[in-house]
Amino acid sequence: MHRSRTYDATGIILRSRPLGDTDRIAVLYSLEEGKLSAVAKGARRANSKLAAAVQPFAHGRFGLARGKSLDVVTQCRLAESFYELRVDLDRLTAACCVVELVDRAVEDRHPDADTFALLLGALRGLCPAPDPELILWTFGVQLLSRFGYRPVLGACSRCGSTESQGARFSPLFGGRLCGACLGHDPQAFEVTRDSVQLLRALVEGSAQGGDSPVLEDRTRHELRRVFRELIEHRLDLRLRSLEFADRVGG
Repeated sequence: MHRSRTYDATGIILRSRPLGDTDRIAVLYSLEEGKLSAVAKGARRANSKLAAAVQPFAHGRFGLARGKSLDVVTQCRLAESFYELRVDLDRLTAACCVVELVDRAVEDRHPDADTFALLLGALRGLCPAPDPELILWTFGVQLLSRFGYRPVLGACSRCGSTESQGARFSPLFGGRLCGACLGHDPQAFEVTRDSVQLLRALVEGSAQGGDSPVLEDRTRHELRRVFRELIEHRLDLRLRSLEFADRVGG
């Protein structure tokens, strides 16, 4: 089947890096083509029309030309730059984690409209969010759900028991582990009822927005651990963005 040499795609820049003295290679997640890499020629020049279009988080309509190894960005009608995410460290960290998750978890040229909508919704939600971590956690668990790793919270993730006495959270099994099954994951850890309830709200997407709850320190600590260990165990990823933020903040 013949494919046109040029095409348009609605996309979001996940990351970009310099190429030579004047160009950049951009990785974008597009609605029509999925994840792809493309060269933006001259994008590093001060007067380039593509300079803003290939910055991380940029959302727009890209004109591209197919190349032998890499496609080429020929133009872009920028819809949203998400500048607000670049001037606040907490929002920037969360946004970097969001795009890194997509970049490292999805395969090239596998478009998925729901994943694209989830990504765009997370970036838009981060701009006004009073608690950016809630948006990040919501995005993470919903992306896990799309990959078939929805956290199991209503019953034991190993045996299905609804017994809650002595239950802990197991990243290995992807959810709650009852007391009788604790021996199958020595790394399972205790989480409070408040954390479980909030995690359930994250999965359902009902814990973000203007009415975001104010988290106690223990709840925030537990959910950070749940999020990181779920990503590590289910997707086999350690997010570089979080590790960098830890070094800067520590």
